[in-house]
Amino acid sequence: MPGVVDLDVARVRTNFVFFRVRAVRDDLPAAALAPRELRARFLAALERAGVLFIDYPHDQVRAVTHFGIEVTDVEPIVHAVRDALVEVGAAGLPVAA
Repeated sequence: MPGVVDLDVARVRTNFVFFRVRAVRDDLPAAALAPRELRARFLAALERAGVLFIDYPHDQVRAVTHFGIEVTDVEPIVHAVRDALVEVGAAGLPVAA
């Protein structure tokens, strides 16, 4: 997903996913932000959409599912993440799903 970096799917073994948020191009607004500020804006945009991810050390974001989360619950989260990345200027223009 454009704007999400350092997510190594091969290392995912639990319900925890770690990643960083970065601008996909240097000409995007997010490229001028410090990683901590970009991450804070991204998490705030998600929270406004009703999605809570966790601010994690080393400029990472932690996403966690828990018991009771079904596959159908994940798709709206994916859309919220895409929208948040666009909102903070990390992903460029919205991409059709």
